[in-house]
Amino acid sequence: MLLRLEFTQLATFAGASLELAHGLNVLSGASGAGKTVVLKALELALGGRFAAKFLREGAEEARVAALFALPEAILGRWREELNLEDGEVLIERRFRKDGRGVSQVNGRAVSADQVRRLGRDLAQVLSQDEAMGLRDTEVQLGLLDAYAGLEKKLAGYIAAYGEWRAAEKELAATRERRHSEGLEREMLAFQIEELRRLAPRRGEEQEIAEEYKTLAHAGELAEAGRELVSGARDFAGVMKDGLKVLDERAGEGGDIARLAAEGRDLALTLEEWARALSMATGDLAAQPQRLEELGARLAGLRAAFKKFRRGEDELCAYFEDLQRRAGGEDGEQELAKLEKQAKELATRSRALGEALHEDRLKAAPRLAREVNRLLGKLDMEGGRFSVRLERCEPGPRGLSAAAFELKPNPEATARPLGEVASGGERARALLALCAAVSGSLDTPLIVLDEIDTSMGSRLGRPVAECLQRLAEHRQVLCVTHLAPVAAGGACHYLVEKKGAGSNARRLMQAERLSEVAQMIAGQKDSPIALEQARELLGAARD
Repeated sequence: MLLRLEFTQLATFAGASLELAHGLNVLSGASGAGKTVVLKALELALGGRFAAKFLREGAEEARVAALFALPEAILGRWREELNLEDGEVLIERRFRKDGRGVSQVNGRAVSADQVRRLGRDLAQVLSQDEAMGLRDTEVQLGLLDAYAGLEKKLAGYIAAYGEWRAAEKELAATRERRHSEGLEREMLAFQIEELRRLAPRRGEEQEIAEEYKTLAHAGELAEAGRELVSGARDFAGVMKDGLKVLDERAGEGGDIARLAAEGRDLALTLEEWARALSMATGDLAAQPQRLEELGARLAGLRAAFKKFRRGEDELCAYFEDLQRRAGGEDGEQELAKLEKQAKELATRSRALGEALHEDRLKAAPRLAREVNRLLGKLDMEGGRFSVRLERCEPGPRGLSAAAFELKPNPEATARPLGEVASGGERARALLALCAAVSGSLDTPLIVLDEIDTSMGSRLGRPVAECLQRLAEHRQVLCVTHLAPVAAGGACHYLVEKKGAGSNARRLMQAERLSEVAQMIAGQKDSPIALEQARELLGAARD
C-alpha cells in the first residue's frame, strides 16, 4: 500500500505531503484546484514521463517521492533486482528544467524503466476514458483469469507455449539454413572427395622435391661420385704412405708427431666418406617412370595449394576439418528430431490451452452475473454486462479471445465496453467490474480519477458502496465530487487554491463535516446540508 506521497515544485504546488490509510482514501476540491496534479505526482513516482509544463513556474527542479509497503508477492519479485532488505520501498524521482532526471529506489540509483515496471506492480490508475479493460482485450482476459483464479494454469500454458514457439523458431531457422547451405554442402562433398584422392600429408612437398631433383641429375651425380670416391681413396693411400714415414722418422713428441696423429684420423675419415659416397651414388641410375610419377605428384600438390589458397600445412588442416564436419550428425536426422520435438511441444501447449479455455468458459458467466448484480445497485437494472469468449488459434495467453460487452438498456445492442457512448454508463460498469474482481487483483493500490463525474448525486450511495467493497481488498485513492463517496473515506484530503498556488491538507472530523456539506449544497453552513453530511459520516463509521 501507499504510505506517503510527497512532491515539490510541481505545477501549481510549491509542495505537498499526503499520508494515506488502509481502505478508501478520497481527494475532493473545486474544479481547477489541483486534484489532477496530485494524481500526476503519483503517476510520475510510478514511472510516468515528465514534461517541462509540469514544472512550477520559476522552479529549476521538481521532486516526487512515494513510500510503499510491499506485499510479500511483490517483494519477492523485486528483492534481488533492487536489493531490497525489507518490505518498504521509497521511490524518489527528480526532474530538472534542462530535461535531465534522476530516479532512486531506497537511495540507490535505478533506471526509469525499472521504476515503470515496479510502478505497474504497485498501482493501477483508472479513469472513465482510460479505464481498466475498456479497450484492451488482453487486460480483460487477465481480469477473467484473476477472477477465476487461473493464474497458475495460465503460467503453465505460457511456459509451454514459449517452449513450443522457441522450438518452432529453431526448426524454421534450421530449415532455412539447410536450404541456403545446399550448394555449400555439395561443394563441401566435392572438396572432400578431391582432397581424399589427393591425400596430402605434411612435409611431402619437400621430400618429393628433393627426390625429384636427385633423380633428374642421376647420371651426373653417379659420375661425379665415382670420380670423387676414386680420388679420395687414392689420396688416402698417399696419405698412409707419407704418415708411415713420419711415424718412423719423427719422435713421439713435438708438432710432427701431433700432426701425424691428426693425419691418420683425417685419412680414416676420408675413407669412411668415400665409402658412404660410393653407397649413395653407386646405385643411381635413370628412372624415367619414377621421375614422371614424382613430377606429377609435385604438380598436383602445388596446383591444390594454389586452388585452395593454402600452403601445405594449412591444406592438411583444412582437409581434417572438412572430414570432421562431414562426420557430424546427419542433417535430415537433425530436422526430424526438431520436427518431432516441435510437434510434441505443440500438442502439450494446445492441451493446456484447451483446458484453460474450458475453465474460462465456466468462469465467464459467473463474472457476468456478479457484475450485473452490482450494476443493479448502480441504477442500471436494465443493463446487461456480458463476457464474450471465443476460441482462437494458440497465442501467448491461450486459445481464448475475450471481449467485455455492455448492453446499457433492454432496447440497446450489446457493444464492446470501450465503445459505450455514455461516460456514466462506462464508469458504472467499471466500478461494478472492479468491485467484482477486487479480491483477485494483484495490484495493492487502485487509483480512480473522477470516474463519478458523469453520475448524478442520486448514485452517490451506490457508488460509495462499490468503492467500499473494492477497498475491503485493496487500498483505493479516489478523486470524487460525490458527497457519499467523500464521507465513506477512511482518509480525506481537500485540495484547494491558496493564492496563485495549491495546497492539499488532511481534514479532521469537523472539517470533513463542512467539506461534505459543501459538496452536498455548495455551502458549508447550510443547516440541512450539515445534517445530511453528519448522517453520511455517521453511516460510514457504522
